[in-house]
Amino acid sequence: MIGLPGETDEDVVGIFETVKWLQRECKEKGRRRLAVKLTISNFTPKPHTPFQWHSVSTEEFKRKQQLLMSLFKSQRDVKWNFTDVRISAMEDFVGRADRRMSAVIKKAWENGASMDDWWMDLDGAYNGWKTAIDQCGLSWEYRKTAEGEWNVMETPQEQVKGKRGWYYEAREKGLDFKTLTPKSGWVTSDGREESTDERSSTSPLDRPLPWDHIDGGVDKGWLRDELMKALAATLTPDCSFDDCSSCGVCGDALGHNVVIPPLPIPDFKGHYR
Repeated sequence: MIGLPGETDEDVVGIFETVKWLQRECKEKGRRRLAVKLTISNFTPKPHTPFQWHSVSTEEFKRKQQLLMSLFKSQRDVKWNFTDVRISAMEDFVGRADRRMSAVIKKAWENGASMDDWWMDLDGAYNGWKTAIDQCGLSWEYRKTAEGEWNVMETPQEQVKGKRGWYYEAREKGLDFKTLTPKSGWVTSDGREESTDERSSTSPLDRPLPWDHIDGGVDKGWLRDELMKALAATLTPDCSFDDCSSCGVCGDALGHNVVIPPLPIPDFKGHYR
């Protein structure tokens, strides 16, 4: 998979290096080289996850795909294919859309879309949905899928979490812990209703998201913390076997999971052919 937040070209090249290492380690005298079939997918962020703010850029996907192609061309016994960037763009467009998407789905159905199989007719399916988007008055790039948007990769950690963490920031501003939006609606400090321009000028992480009204149990502030941990390559332990990370799912119970200990890994007693 390519396109994860914080990914570098060195990480992408690491896919190629891993395949080379695998072929080298599995090589035996008198036997042909290990043949590898590889599918490289594009990362598409999902709502209610730490990466829900992450930008998706089709141009960046294309560049990284070309980088891998140039490397694999010189590697024998490796067959590769890449997920078409148009599929990833549509997945992201639908997966993180707002309520306007309902009209697009209805229009696509009216135009004949039904059980679209991307692999049978990718061009037809893509163009059909693109037409429905245009007919509903939405620009195909209203989410700026070509260049990416909601780019929080350069956002200072203090701006994301606040000086003392998101919990204190939310409490001082009277924000709802689940959504990090004002409990009484979007109003300014002097009590005025906040305008669209004022709201759009705030940090991308402070703006309400289309799915904020859906309570999945996890606090939005916790997701912000997890985003910063991910960018710093810091893991959050599994609360089933470690301390509670206060994600919000368990409420005041603070996580009293009843789980069985992980089963031991059995010893291998066979022989590889």
